[in-house]
Amino acid sequence: MNQGSDGGYPMQGMPPQGQFPVYPGTPPHGTGGAPPSKVLHIRGLPDGASEYEVSALAAQAGQIVNVFVLHGKRQAFVEYPTVEAAANALAFLRSTPQMLQGRPCYFDFSRRTEIMHPNSPSMPPEELGAPSRILHLQFSNPIFPIMIEHIHAVCSRHGNVLRVVLFEKAGLKALVEFGTLDEATRAVRNIDCFEGTPTKILCKYSSLESLHVSFNNDKSRDFTRPWLPASAGAPPGSPAVALGHSMAPGTPGVIPQTPPSFVGTPGAAMGMSPVSAVLAAQYNLPVHAAQPRNSPVVIVDGLAEEFVTIPLLFNLFEVYGNVLEIKFMHSKPDTALIRYENPYFASQAVANLNGMSFFGKKLRVNFSKHGGITAPPRQPAPGAKAMYADFSTSKHRYNASSKDVLAMPAPASTLHLMNIQTLSDTDVMQLFEKFEPGARFSRFETNANMGLVELSSIDVAAQALAALHWTRTASGHLLRVSFARARIQGDRNAMGVE
Repeated sequence: MNQGSDGGYPMQGMPPQGQFPVYPGTPPHGTGGAPPSKVLHIRGLPDGASEYEVSALAAQAGQIVNVFVLHGKRQAFVEYPTVEAAANALAFLRSTPQMLQGRPCYFDFSRRTEIMHPNSPSMPPEELGAPSRILHLQFSNPIFPIMIEHIHAVCSRHGNVLRVVLFEKAGLKALVEFGTLDEATRAVRNIDCFEGTPTKILCKYSSLESLHVSFNNDKSRDFTRPWLPASAGAPPGSPAVALGHSMAPGTPGVIPQTPPSFVGTPGAAMGMSPVSAVLAAQYNLPVHAAQPRNSPVVIVDGLAEEFVTIPLLFNLFEVYGNVLEIKFMHSKPDTALIRYENPYFASQAVANLNGMSFFGKKLRVNFSKHGGITAPPRQPAPGAKAMYADFSTSKHRYNASSKDVLAMPAPASTLHLMNIQTLSDTDVMQLFEKFEPGARFSRFETNANMGLVELSSIDVAAQALAALHWTRTASGHLLRVSFARARIQGDRNAMGVE
């Protein structure tokens, strides 16, 4: 099994069912004797190792779906999508010493078949605690900084959230008070993750009878008393000053009407999620408060090098965030490094584009171990393929007034078009003729500026998106193309939401 020059995701495809790659000295069933499992056991972690750090360590070898850290025991469990993925990950992680905070970490198969959560359907009700209006939330695999706004957005879907308190005790935890017991019960039965992300929420009843909040800041919030000060001695009326927001009296939340910009949502969101909206509102946070511990750089391999160019990569990967730099690897021309504006955008790309077919080849997208990209010392010869580009001053999809940031759909065979008001239906069809003759097109009845084009596969749709986004029409408008959350149903003029 080859390894990318970036040290990221293994370059080869998965082995046949039941066959696992084995490095010299790596028993197929692990040194601990456990049979192959989706879950790996990690030993030797440094004291205080966080889910962020464990996630980043394990994600070098492939996509992870869950992490659980045994705080105080210097151990953790990491779950991969399949047994084959876990076996590949184990082989890769054993191929070189894995260090965290200067300490060596050891990997083996776990005897667990999956990582269970307290509020999973199989958990006995008695383990949830005595019913209460106050819930106790614990978070695992948090790949973005969890804030009160995130918790309110998720919990308010199940009832009226009165108060939220965040605290640290062997990891980040929260207390959430609902208006009624029925609302709290509905929440404890349904909340298990931040929608569209791999971050899990372990939810159960609290033994507390009431929740007292004195200040409205980044650690506590009383939504029934928005006039509370941010701290002792602070003037009332601006409770969320620490987060750069303002909250008018009586407003149940702190999301500005016009989000300043977007920092992205980790995960394969199938449309807009509450977390996406909250993260969009927080893009103006300081870097130290807004960035997770993953890299803003992703490594992409499996590219069809004879077809894929830097402009095509830019348009495709910009669907999930503002791209600042792209560099093809000279030693591996089917591999590229892509640097995003921040790690959240990178998380979106990894979650949505990893495994997608592009020009007939499956993309492998993962976080890079590098935090930046080094520009080559010289440009290629005239006529040679460009190997590097800096887009830091280029036009991007997302800016301070963009609303599209609230809906980052997964790759789809249907594309959403914008700025087509001066194009006839025939003009639009001719644009897509070279990608798929006879592709279906439907213009929005309520807005002639937008429409949908349905192609035969995600691969073809991705090629068309990459080639046509930012195309200037005869009228001077820039065509905007993205994956759609809707699809064309029935005849050519009928549309329905997926």
